[in-house]
Amino acid sequence: MANIYLCGHGEWVTKGARTGFVKVPGRTTVRFYTPIGRFLSITQACDIIGSKPGALPADQTFDQYKNVTDLTLHPAEEMRVRFIQAGLNAHATVVMMDHMQSLGDLLKEYAGNDLHWMACRVRFQGKDTTEGGFNDDYFPGQGVGV
Repeated sequence: MANIYLCGHGEWVTKGARTGFVKVPGRTTVRFYTPIGRFLSITQACDIIGSKPGALPADQTFDQYKNVTDLTLHPAEEMRVRFIQAGLNAHATVVMMDHMQSLGDLLKEYAGNDLHWMACRVRFQGKDTTEGGFNDDYFPGQGVGV
């Protein structure tokens, strides 16, 4: 199973969605590093991908056949630039979005791998900036932003 880092701007759009959830395919896992309603900064994503000491551990891991929120991943050119500057593309399989894609579609495309969601998990039209916190205040290992 390869580690695949799905990178971009993420949100959970439930308005107009039939269920808002999708099933993880067989032999596949998905790891999220912040809870629903929280942001993930580019610095935090770089630390996770680079396996730096003190990087956020996975907040939630969903194994095969579990239901998971069908998040949406949007392009984030600023992440691509930072990852290239940090040399992360040479050391990890980093997938950057050219267009908006659902987690459900990405699960089909990358089935059989260990997927890492390197994006926020904000709720569509939610009050995440006040309820969920800002990018750099979620460091549960340090007791900050919990």
